[in-house]
Amino acid sequence: MTQKIIPTVTTVGQLKAALKRVTTATGAKSAIFIVDSDGLRVEAATAGGYASVKVPNTGPIGNSCEAEIDASLVNVLLTGEEHDTALTVTSDDRGARIRYARASLLLKKPTTYIEGLFPNRHRKMTRSTIVTLTGQELSLAAESATTFMATKDMRYFLCGVHLMSRDGKLVLEATDGFAMHANITNHALDNDLNVIIPHNCAEAMISVFEPDEVITIEKLGTTLLGFKTEKMYWVSNLIEGLFPECERLFTDETRSSEEGIEVVLSRRSLAAAINRVASVSGKEGNYLKMEFMAENVVISSLDDEQKDLVPVHSIKGSAAGLALHCSFSSAVLGNSLDGVPSEFVMFRKGQSVDSKIFIRQASREGDTWNSSPNWKAVVMPSRA
Repeated sequence: MTQKIIPTVTTVGQLKAALKRVTTATGAKSAIFIVDSDGLRVEAATAGGYASVKVPNTGPIGNSCEAEIDASLVNVLLTGEEHDTALTVTSDDRGARIRYARASLLLKKPTTYIEGLFPNRHRKMTRSTIVTLTGQELSLAAESATTFMATKDMRYFLCGVHLMSRDGKLVLEATDGFAMHANITNHALDNDLNVIIPHNCAEAMISVFEPDEVITIEKLGTTLLGFKTEKMYWVSNLIEGLFPECERLFTDETRSSEEGIEVVLSRRSLAAAINRVASVSGKEGNYLKMEFMAENVVISSLDDEQKDLVPVHSIKGSAAGLALHCSFSSAVLGNSLDGVPSEFVMFRKGQSVDSKIFIRQASREGDTWNSSPNWKAVVMPSRA
């Protein structure tokens, strides 16, 4: 007796979003979509991770099937149609056929299977829930951290973001050896945490989840970290190694501001000034000078031929009446400013040319400028 062909119905937008999520999370070059008794889902895997997303469907679940789609073809095949355009998945001896609008496309069976690429060992591992937060909260925390992490460094343990617990709260740290960032979030942890997630995983955390999606992060054994939502499950490998003790770099921040200066600047104005002077200067390495004055911070090229002024919104400290100098890498400081999630930044610096530059988020209440106690960064001056 011939089996009755029953299609599984979803939409172009739902399938496209699921395909992008699993390939972004894992960095896979292809994804597999599967129809079985659990419904329609999309999976992808690499040596570094595995992701699965449930795709909402309307009506009954159709015949079981599997098919593979190249990540580079997702936009080609599914762009040009409205998000809610109906799409059907039908079983075929050679894989699966998808139909939407006027298109009828055969996608062939997988040449490799998820089981072989990323064994489901995580299902047997001891699980411990770490924290629950929303996609937007995770994205904001990860976005700042990824600005400061290394990506191509022989010190492999710097090529990622450090997730740890401090006083029961989730802390994200990152450093490339020239600048360092720490964000003490308000999220209470259910268990202790001290792991390093790879840079590609950290970058994916920015965009993989929907803003209002509730995410439970869990530790699996000692080598994996899981991200679980109602629709998605994502597992990432961890980087083995010991992350530097970054907190000790901030021990002299208060003394630096007391003996030196504390100044508030517009983040965008400072970033624009650095970009202008560095672009026009065009010197190898793009090292620039910074001079803290009473009314402006002067950004200049090493030969003083290119200059730009950044207005000071507030300045105080025992050295506020003095002109403090330092030189820095435009790339390091510029990238650091990109990671500050506020309109204004507070700089704290000691009188020494070699003293560190401490950066905090800044906000104003009446005539008083306050700095965030939880978001902080430090940049090491560079000798040109």
